[in-house]
Amino acid sequence: MKKLLVLSALTLASVSFYQCSRTAEEKVEKAQEKVERDIRKEKEDITRQLRVLRDDINGDLDKLSKRLETSAEKSRKDVEELRDNLTDQRLKVERALDQIESSSDNTWDDIQQNAKNTASDVKVEMERLGERLKAVFDNN
Repeated sequence: MKKLLVLSALTLASVSFYQCSRTAEEKVEKAQEKVERDIRKEKEDITRQLRVLRDDINGDLDKLSKRLETSAEKSRKDVEELRDNLTDQRLKVERALDQIESSSDNTWDDIQQNAKNTASDVKVEMERLGERLKAVFDNN
């Protein structure tokens, strides 16, 4: 009889343990899925920001190229300097986008911070260049 009680208790304990561990596994799976969704969303958000920056830079570069065709020798040097600076900024953005595309969930933390820093740095540089660009574009 004791053996039957012990066996029943062990069976009940193992069924309870199995159900608890299955529930725990499901919770872990759901948490992992949420983390993966969050990472994907962050990647998409940062990628979108960087692409907007790149598109803005490309637009300014197109305008500068047209301006170079018609610029007098005196203003040409300033336009070329702006073009070179914008080209450097675009390269930074392209590198960050490439890193995001090749990142894994394991490397995302470092790449995310680098991409955010790049976006911030490029935005600051674009603001700094804003008046010079405006002067070049407004100058007919």
